[in-house]
Amino acid sequence: MPVITNLDNAALLSAEADWEPVFNHHLNDVFTLPQVANGTVSESQAHKWLEVCAKQMNAIEVRKAIHAAKGLSDRDVRALWAYEHNEYQSKFHASEVYALKQLKAVDVPDPTDRDTLLAEQLLSNLIIEKYELERVNLAKGVTDTPRKPNLYQSSPLVAENKAGTAIQLDVKVNFNQDVTQSDLIKHHIKILSLLESQVKVASTFQYNIQINPDELRFITKLASSGSQGYEVAMQALRNLDEHDLDMQIRNEKVLCTREMFKDINSLSVKHWNSMMQGESLNYQPEEVKRLNGQQESVFQPLAKKYAAAQRLYKSAEANFEASRSDLIEAVSHFGQPQKLDSAFDLVKIGKREELDSDRVLRFLDRQNIPRENYSRTSYDIDGLVKAARARGIDTTGYQTVGAPIKEKMLTTLELLGVDSKEFMNQSNHIHFTGQSRGEVHERISNLEESTSRAIEEATTSIAKELSNQPQLDIDGSIDLDNSMEQN
Repeated sequence: MPVITNLDNAALLSAEADWEPVFNHHLNDVFTLPQVANGTVSESQAHKWLEVCAKQMNAIEVRKAIHAAKGLSDRDVRALWAYEHNEYQSKFHASEVYALKQLKAVDVPDPTDRDTLLAEQLLSNLIIEKYELERVNLAKGVTDTPRKPNLYQSSPLVAENKAGTAIQLDVKVNFNQDVTQSDLIKHHIKILSLLESQVKVASTFQYNIQINPDELRFITKLASSGSQGYEVAMQALRNLDEHDLDMQIRNEKVLCTREMFKDINSLSVKHWNSMMQGESLNYQPEEVKRLNGQQESVFQPLAKKYAAAQRLYKSAEANFEASRSDLIEAVSHFGQPQKLDSAFDLVKIGKREELDSDRVLRFLDRQNIPRENYSRTSYDIDGLVKAARARGIDTTGYQTVGAPIKEKMLTTLELLGVDSKEFMNQSNHIHFTGQSRGEVHERISNLEESTSRAIEEATTSIAKELSNQPQLDIDGSIDLDNSMEQN
């Protein structure tokens, strides 16, 4: 999640090296921003904002920050939508949109954001290749004729299929596979942002990709090492798509409606005008009642135990994965894989055979065996249904209806103009705080450090107490004296 920092606190942050050339290059661009040109933001404030951006971001990110300040992104509109519809947004509030557009705060990407962006670029490239699409150059549609500035700032990916039909596509990685309210808003905004390039798309698709997170992190790290690493990463991604049965790519057509375009445009124009007039939007948290003394005495001990257990569970899980990885790495240096026995009989070393898929693939290719004989195949179900109906085939006999999907039910209610609140039941729920910054987040970080340390100490202590003949210290050395005494 990007770190939104108020300019007054930005002095506490460390600065990028060689930031001044970036600052000087973009100073005029910032002075021509609409909020600066109309006097809502003073030139001194804009000067200070750009200085913080240049110190905290690389050159590409500074350029994107300036571009984002010209209008509203899908994330901005999602926060404004939540504000208007009284929805809970824990990570990004409408008041922060106001602060960013009025150049009172900066939105600094963290390493995770940068990795996520790179991963989405790689996966978008894979989809373009896999489905034999061709990217559309959006800049070609931009004319020199003065036009009304585009309020919507986004980065749509438009491609043409073999039939020459333009589609907009978006990638979502390891999330719920169904189209959510946030997805709907994003796709509407991306289409609205295409107005400037005068590009029209026939459809917009959500590509939902399930992929092993560890493998994706490795591939992303490869891609970040340079142009050669990027090519190696793309090849690794192709191999995963070919051979990893757990990797799945599914797409779903997103239904865009005139009503939603109208609602989005209405709230966007309303809030943008307020921002450009220097108005502020204060964060009004939901009114929460305090527990009384008796309730607090019951709640606090159990809540503290829950918080400690939740962090210990996370730490133990991470510790288990790390120790397992270390053990596998150590055993890999013992020579040719084989069954081995150890005096420590709680953990076994076995041997198993694994198919070398790459070697099999090369062999089958040399035999000229068509890949569809042994590869996963998928069908464009929507396309098949349309083709069948065009030929007069009744498809209802082939249709099965599964369990209802909550997100789609909510979308259907919205299309009917029915308020979903009429169907809501109320109940209490317990959850660990989702705050990602501030004092509470600092307390979470301290708790994570202490629980990680406790898990490491407990693991080490228990490991030393485990029965073993001969005595094996945790550092891996055999206690020969003790062994001889026992013999």
